[in-house]
Amino acid sequence: MKKILWIYLLLLVPTLTEILESGSLPVKPRDMITDVVMTIFMGILILIVYRGQRRLILMSETDELTRLKNRRAFQKELASAVARAHRLHITLSLAIIDVDQFKSINDSYGHHKGDRILAKIGKLLKDSVRSQLDTCFRIGGDEFAILLPAIDLRGAEGIDRRLEVLRDQCSELLKPYGSGLSVGVATLRKGESLDDLFRRADSHMFREKNAN
Repeated sequence: MKKILWIYLLLLVPTLTEILESGSLPVKPRDMITDVVMTIFMGILILIVYRGQRRLILMSETDELTRLKNRRAFQKELASAVARAHRLHITLSLAIIDVDQFKSINDSYGHHKGDRILAKIGKLLKDSVRSQLDTCFRIGGDEFAILLPAIDLRGAEGIDRRLEVLRDQCSELLKPYGSGLSVGVATLRKGESLDDLFRRADSHMFREKNAN
C-alpha cells in the first residue's frame, strides 16, 4: 500500500512542477481541475490493478479445500523463515502432519467424506496456532505443515502443548473412521538448510506413523 501512495504522489509531480515554475495557479481553473481529476483517476486505476494482482497471488497460494496456504506458499515461506531464523537467531520449528490410513477413509466413505474431514482438520490446525506467528499449510493430499517460530525457550515449550491439543482434537475427529494423526517436529539447527529441516521433520513423522 505504501508503494501505491508513492506512485499516487508522483502523479501529482507535473501539476506541482507547473505551479512552482509559474509561481501561481494555472491561469485557467479548468486546466487545474482536469489535471487533478486525471491524477485521481490514474491513482484509482493503479490501486485497482494492484489489488487485483494481490488477489491473484493469494488465490495461487491458497488451497481451495482447506483455505490454508498451499505447497507453493510453503516452499516460499519456509525458505524465508529459515533465512530469517538464522539471521536473527530465532528458534524455528517445523511440524509435518499426516492423516493415517486416509486412503481407507476415501475407499470406505467416499471422497466427499474424505474432503470434509480434511477441511475440518485444516480448521483445527488454524484454530490451534498463534494467528500472528504460526502459519499452516496443506502440502499434499492428506499432509499438512506448520511453521512455528519461537522467540525464546518458553515459546518452544508452548509449541509442544499446542501440538498435543491439536493431536487430541484430530484424534477425536478421526477415531470413528479408524484413523489417527502422525506428527513429526524438528527445530532448526545452526547452519541447517531448509531441506535438512524438512527431511528431519518428515522422518520424525514417518517414525511415529510406523510405530502406530
